[in-house]
Amino acid sequence: MQVAGVVAGVVIMYLAGIVRYSNFYSKTSLIFEILVQYMGEVISMYGLGKKRSKLGKWLDQRGITQQWLSKKSGVNNNTVSYMASDDNYLPTMNTARKILGALREIDPNVKQDDFWTM
Repeated sequence: MQVAGVVAGVVIMYLAGIVRYSNFYSKTSLIFEILVQYMGEVISMYGLGKKRSKLGKWLDQRGITQQWLSKKSGVNNNTVSYMASDDNYLPTMNTARKILGALREIDPNVKQDDFWTM
């Protein structure tokens, strides 16, 4: 009878450990998921992990989206995306003028030389 009590005690302790561990695991898992989601937002916001041009880095540092720039400047979204990722891209004078016009709403001192050498 005493052996059965010891075995029952061991089983209960074992089950309590599993419950405790699974509770820890679920909390840790939840924290990890939140952290991953937050890091994904940070990466997206600051353009980390993406190839970025001077223009792209400028946008990322200020939290400005390519969509905003496209809408404000009237430049096609694909063109803005290309401009934000390829440092070798040289826009036409008309496109550069439109982009700079929109960016000057954020920073009136922004210059063409900040992004492109033409």
